Amino acid sequence: MCPIRVHWHVKVNYVDYWRVKISITNFNYRMNYTQWTLVIQHPNMNNITQVFSFEYNPVSLYKSINDTGMFYGMKYYNEML
Repeated sequence: MCPIRVHWHVKVNYVDYWRVKISITNFNYRMNYTQWTLVIQHPNMNNITQVFSFEYNPVSLYKSINDTGMFYGMKYYNEML
């Protein structure tokens, strides 16, 4: 069983943009997962304009399709995870 839970939901859904909140919960209290990696695949991943509290790099296997992204935890932002 994986001791990590990833929960996401759409906070704002406008015509021009949308905002998503991602929450990561650690259920293994003896381990500290401050430098985590999360892969997300979504059809609208090519329209990312701003990312807060973690790093983002697009995974572009095909130049015409960009629907996958890698998100990385940042030290000092995720110390209590």
